Amino acid sequence: MLRERSEIFNIGIGLGISNGIVGARFPDVHSMNVDYSPAVLSFIRRYADFNGRLLEQKNSEVRIADGRLALLRDERVYDLIAELGNQDGYPGASTIKSVEFLELVRRRLRPGGVYFAAGTGRFFAATLQSTFRNVYAVRGLLTFIATDSDLPSLVDITAIDRLRAVDADFAAEMDRIGGFQIVRLAPIGGRLVRDEDPVADYNRRHVNAPDEGEVALTVGRPRH
Repeated sequence: MLRERSEIFNIGIGLGISNGIVGARFPDVHSMNVDYSPAVLSFIRRYADFNGRLLEQKNSEVRIADGRLALLRDERVYDLIAELGNQDGYPGASTIKSVEFLELVRRRLRPGGVYFAAGTGRFFAATLQSTFRNVYAVRGLLTFIATDSDLPSLVDITAIDRLRAVDADFAAEMDRIGGFQIVRLAPIGGRLVRDEDPVADYNRRHVNAPDEGEVALTVGRPRH
């Protein structure tokens, strides 16, 4: 689903497994990987056999810095920006879940670009929807995909369908995670996650909670 020579900005590295797999499998893709903790360098080295030797990849950069500050200072534009640093509901999460941060993300995305973020909370889902034209929940992975494009260049649903048809294991995994769900909901009490109102730090009301009537999640595809 990644185009050749795509540019990726990753916030959050951890063990570097997902970051390194992309770099190893897509040699024409360039990735900037940012994490605020110097400890990740030790993890990346320790698990080099699992992360495709991320530190040795010529098409991947690793930078120790605050993710939001690094993106603010980086004036390049990207095909994919991924934030896998923190789930909502934990202290400090709102710094990378707020309207102000998402507006920065939009400015750093190329036309047709995609934002991929960890999260399950309804406040964060509503905040994403207030900023991007199309928002999709990937329930089993506890993540959202957001884009301003009706047919995102990096999220090819037809490619997913083709893979499902020929790969039983992939089809089973997609069935397990529930596929893509279009998010349509109203903000709770009109509140969005903002820098001055860090509601994502302490509230984890999930988008898939069955008893919360404001939410309507429907299976769907990007509109043509």
